[in-house]
Amino acid sequence: MLPARGPTWWNAAGTFRSDVTPVELHYLISSLCIYRVSNRQTFGTLFDVDFASKKTRARQKTLAVEAVLKLLSR
Repeated sequence: MLPARGPTWWNAAGTFRSDVTPVELHYLISSLCIYRVSNRQTFGTLFDVDFASKKTRARQKTLAVEAVLKLLSR
């Protein structure tokens, strides 16, 4: 909860969509992270991807950041 700062403190400049709450944003980011970790063995086997490699981690991080920013952008 953010009672002291209110639900829109993170978007005071109005840069992002106002209909996405901090809880929804947290949920989205967490789901992207957890899914990657919880499915790395299955995806690694099915698609021959090393989820521990620096290259794969960097690419997935870039995609996650781009997806979140695209969702939040006006």
